Formats: sequence, C-alpha cells, structure tokens
Amino acid sequence: MDKKEYLRQYRIKNKEKIRAQSKEYEAKNKEKIAAYQKTYGENNREQLREASKKYWEENKERFKERVKKYRDARKEEKAETDRIYASKNREKINARHKAFYYKNKEKWAARQKARRGLAKKPCIICGGLRVERHHPNYTKPLEVIFLCKKHHAGLHKRLSLAI
Repeated sequence: MDKKEYLRQYRIKNKEKIRAQSKEYEAKNKEKIAAYQKTYGENNREQLREASKKYWEENKERFKERVKKYRDARKEEKAETDRIYASKNREKINARHKAFYYKNKEKWAARQKARRGLAKKPCIICGGLRVERHHPNYTKPLEVIFLCKKHHAGLHKRLSLAI
C-alpha cells in the first residue's frame, strides 16, 4: 500500500477525529484564517470569478430548482410578509407606483386599457391559464399577446438580445 492510499484509508477511518481537530483549529485561529482568506481572495479575484461562473453554468438548473423549491415551500410566509410590508409602507409603495406612472405613461395606459377591455385567454404557445399580457406596441393598447410567465420572459430575453 502506497502512502497516498494509506492516507486515504486513514481519513476514512478517522473522519470524526479529523473533523474535531479541524473545528478546534478553526476556533483557535479565526483571525488568522480570515486574514488568509481575505488576501487569497484579493490575489486570486479573477481566477475565483471565472471558477464561480463556470460552476454556475454547469449547475444552473440545479440552482434554479433549489430556488423554486424554497419559494414554493414558503409561499404563505412570503405572502404574509408582503402584506405586513404593504400595510407599514403604503406611502413608499404609492410613491413607486406614481414614479412608474410618470416614467411610463404609454405603458401604464396600455396596461389599464388592456385590463378593462380584454378577457384573459390562454398562453398562445403552451395553452397555460396563468397568463400575462405582452404589448408589442404600447401605442396600440388593445393589441395584446397572452403569454404565460415562462414564455413572456423568454420573449423579452430574445427581444433584448436582438437589440
């Protein structure tokens, strides 16, 4: 048995002992470890950024699934915190709505006319019933395409890439 294999076997057999020693070392040397990590991060910023991008690209779907699970598990909790925030910050919310209105008058008018004048239809791509309205042209507010959230986001992504 060579040295490498011996060390691997040793780590397997003494996993708890090694873990305890590591925790003890970390507790005694917090400042030293933090200083090392800071200087390492500063000296290798570009390499770490590239590794992070690569890892994200390789595991994008896994991360998205994890976020979806997290959000789905906390829907009621999120709705409650949103209600509390809205009740405490009504002025802020109204100011945001007012600012949006003045910045996007055409968009606002198109949204209001579409809400009042059009019945919801299923998504034109997948037939989903939870739809959003897409205005190809804000000057023609009743010309609306009904898309589910997924296809609406995809359309805007393609449109932004085309610009």
